[in-house]
Amino acid sequence: MNDILTHINDQSIHMRLLLLSIRNDDSLKLFLNSCPVSKEDSIKFKNLVLNFSLLVFVYQKLKKENLLAFFPEAIKKSFQNLYLASIARNLRLLSKIEKMYSILETNNIKAVIFKGPASSSLAYNDSALRSYSDLDLMILPNDFEKVVSVLKKNGCEFHEIDSSKIFNYIKKTFRDFNATYKDLPLDIHQQIAKGPSFFRLSGEQWEDRQYFTINKTSCATFSIEHTILFLSIQCAEDGWTPLKTITDLSQIIGNDSKINWEKLISIAKKFKAFYILKIALNFVLDLTAVNLPKEINEMISDCKKTQKLYKKFYLRLFDNQFNLGILNRGTTIPECLDTKIATYRLYYWFLTHPSPGLHPLLFKLPRFLYCFLPVITPFYLIYKYKLLSYYINKRT
Repeated sequence: MNDILTHINDQSIHMRLLLLSIRNDDSLKLFLNSCPVSKEDSIKFKNLVLNFSLLVFVYQKLKKENLLAFFPEAIKKSFQNLYLASIARNLRLLSKIEKMYSILETNNIKAVIFKGPASSSLAYNDSALRSYSDLDLMILPNDFEKVVSVLKKNGCEFHEIDSSKIFNYIKKTFRDFNATYKDLPLDIHQQIAKGPSFFRLSGEQWEDRQYFTINKTSCATFSIEHTILFLSIQCAEDGWTPLKTITDLSQIIGNDSKINWEKLISIAKKFKAFYILKIALNFVLDLTAVNLPKEINEMISDCKKTQKLYKKFYLRLFDNQFNLGILNRGTTIPECLDTKIATYRLYYWFLTHPSPGLHPLLFKLPRFLYCFLPVITPFYLIYKYKLLSYYINKRT
C-alpha cells in the first residue's frame, strides 16, 4: 500500500493542511507545531476547505483539537462566521426536507433519503453537520406517476417533465428527474446504474432500511452497507477526487462498529462493484488513517488488480489542478468494473458518458425504441462526432 504521507509532504502548505485535516490521527497537530502557517497560506487553506465542501468538518476538528490558535485571528473569525452560516443554512434546508418527506409518507410513498442529510447523520450523528445543497431521494419505479402527481399537488416545479412524451420517456427508462420544492432542489432517483447492474428499491432493500431523525421526523435511508457501497460508487464516478465523500466514508466506518462486512462484500459483488469498493477502502485507509478490520485490510492489499488501479487513480490527487481546489471530474467506472464481457462495452460507454440535459434521441425515436437507447446512443454520438469533424474540416 502506498505511503500517501510522502506525497502529502511534497505539497504546498495549504494543500498539506487540507489533506492532514481529514486524517484520524495527530498528523495535523504535529505539522502545525513544527511549521508556522502564514496569513497567505491560511487564506488559501480556507478557500480549499470551501471548494471541497469540508468547512463544517474541518472547523469542528480544528475547534475540538484546539488547533485554531495556530491561525491568524481574522482567519479564525472568518472560519467561525462561515461555519455558523453553513449550519444556519442546513437547518433551513432540513425544515424543508422534513416537510417534503412527511408529504411522501402521508401519501404512502416508499422513499429513502441518501447522501446529504442521511450521510451527515450516519457520519457525524447530526443531520446539520455536513455541507449539502439538495435532497436525494430514491423511489420505487412503480410509484413514478404517483410521486409526480403528489409533488405537483404540493407546489413542486419540475425542470424536465413538461410534456407527455418526456413523462413517458422518464417512466420507461427509469431516468432520474429533478424538481424544486420551496427553493429546495430535489434529485429523484428510480435506480442507481453504474455498470451492467442496476439497483432499484425493492422489498428486500426496503426491509433492510434504517432510520435517522430530522427534527422530530424519522426518515428512511439505506442500510449502512448499502450506504458505504453507494458512496464508493460515487467516488469512482467523480474520479476519486471528492474529499467530502471520502471523509464521509471514513467517518461512517469509524462511527459504526456494527458494519456487516460479509454482507457489504456480498452486495458489492452482486452489484458488480467489488473492485470499486476495494479501491474506495484503499483511499479511505490511506487518506484518513481510519481503522479497518484486519481481514478487510488484507483483502484490499492482496489484490493485484486493485493495487494497480489504485496507484493509477490516487496520483491525480496531487496534480496542480487539484492543488488549486479544482476537482478532476472524470469517471473511472469502466476501469473498475468486475467483468470484462465484450458485449457490455458499448453499454459501459453509454452509462459513463451521458449527454448533458435531456437525451439527444428523446425527440427522434418512437416510444417503443426507448428500451434500446443504451445500444443506439453510442452509434448516434459517433455519427454526430463524424459529422462535426466533417464540417470542421470543410471550413478549414
